[in-house]
Amino acid sequence: MCWGCAISIRSHILLVGVGVALCAAAIAGAQETSSDPSFSMSVSPSRVRMPGTTELVYRLRMRTGSSAERFSIDVVPPLFRTRLGSGDNVRREGATITPDDAIALEGPGELTPTGEGTALIACSPSTGLAAHGYEPRYPGFVVELPANSVSTLVARYRTGEFALWPGADLRLTIRAGRGTAGYGAATLEREIEVRSPSVRLSGRTAPRVELWTSPQSSPGVYTKLRELEAASGLSIGGRVLPARAGRRVSLWLLRHGEGEEPQRVATVPTDATGRLRFRTRTPERSGSYELWARTANDAGGKPEHSCSMAFEIPYAG
Repeated sequence: MCWGCAISIRSHILLVGVGVALCAAAIAGAQETSSDPSFSMSVSPSRVRMPGTTELVYRLRMRTGSSAERFSIDVVPPLFRTRLGSGDNVRREGATITPDDAIALEGPGELTPTGEGTALIACSPSTGLAAHGYEPRYPGFVVELPANSVSTLVARYRTGEFALWPGADLRLTIRAGRGTAGYGAATLEREIEVRSPSVRLSGRTAPRVELWTSPQSSPGVYTKLRELEAASGLSIGGRVLPARAGRRVSLWLLRHGEGEEPQRVATVPTDATGRLRFRTRTPERSGSYELWARTANDAGGKPEHSCSMAFEIPYAG
């Protein structure tokens, strides 16, 4: 039954017939209108124990309706993220996972690679502090699926060469869109983003080291540096997770310039919340400086470091 069709008492039979015809046409039109395919995502296994290498298999299940579909796919890996400086300044670093095999399509359809982007931002190119994690890789594809079909995109990744932090994100993101230029018209009506379920971590993880100063310095060395007054008070703060009282954290300072070497400022213990505090003074010499923190790695291997905080001491003359 179709509700909402207006009926006049004076021309009851005629308008009922017209109303029924209009409702039937509306239903037929709705049935002819194709909707976007449905997507659902899974990951196996659902738990990773550290340290050790684990293969993670991500599956994107795609179900089409009465029409064939063509759309683009972009695969986005999860990244290490560390907080520097002010509370809302989160630096993105390397990826927590890396491809272990070529992405493949199981079931009917065609998967065409369209390219792959990469990105890696070092914590500090001048001090040699590498970004945490793998080089992020962003493969792209065009997917063509027949009508009334179910196919699965399979992405195999691994983790383990880099020690993960507590709460590290291992969720893979896949974006389906309309970027099919050169491969035919896209059929999606809108862009769709799907993210895999969370993967739980157990075992020994690496510490995550966060750093800040007051007066505030600049996170990293890629932007114009904040100027601080020479030989003035400088409070250095930070946090190391998982929190543990008495964890020893060394603070390092480097003046940019030929022949300059990093200098240890101090070694500071953390409190029960993982926080550290140290008061010192800014350098007297003019120039640009980087400050970072380093501590032992709970998961073994090289010590863990923060990314750099940087500042400028202006020339006094």
